[in-house]
Amino acid sequence: EVPVRFEKTEIRLSDPALSDIPLIYMTGHEDFKLDAKETQSLRGYLERGGLLVAEACCGRQGFGVAFKREIRKVLPRDTLQKIPAGDMMFAFPNLLQKVEVTPALAAANSGGSTIEPELQGIQKQGNYVVLFSPYGLSGGWEMSQCPYSFGYQNADALRVGENILMHALTH
Repeated sequence: EVPVRFEKTEIRLSDPALSDIPLIYMTGHEDFKLDAKETQSLRGYLERGGLLVAEACCGRQGFGVAFKREIRKVLPRDTLQKIPAGDMMFAFPNLLQKVEVTPALAAANSGGSTIEPELQGIQKQGNYVVLFSPYGLSGGWEMSQCPYSFGYQNADALRVGENILMHALTH
């Protein structure tokens, strides 16, 4: 029952207004590169306690590889770590032990239609500053997950998103 105002704001990582934004959401399909100014700006944002949530849209490996490479430049002393199943990220407000996946991800997972949810993160002083999903979430958030994507089905994508947002609001 948290009141939500939906508003989309696109902002460049080099924009000085970045520091006014509590959560950055980043997604894509393909390779990308951050320039030096974007890298420095994002590093400062994260070191001041901002939160970057990223997903490989449709589970695309090109974006996932690029994101991991670029986040190493942004935070060279930190490494994305798989968030363990017992972490509060998977417990509040939704207990997430298994999530239903798209047919394509199920086929890649030897036909299993459910898997443990997977998020990777970087923590600073006990709080996540980076959260990364190697699987598609946004298709489910839009209630139109593509069966050919590697992602979570609509209801479970929403539940993962709710947990991410609750974490952002409470930490």
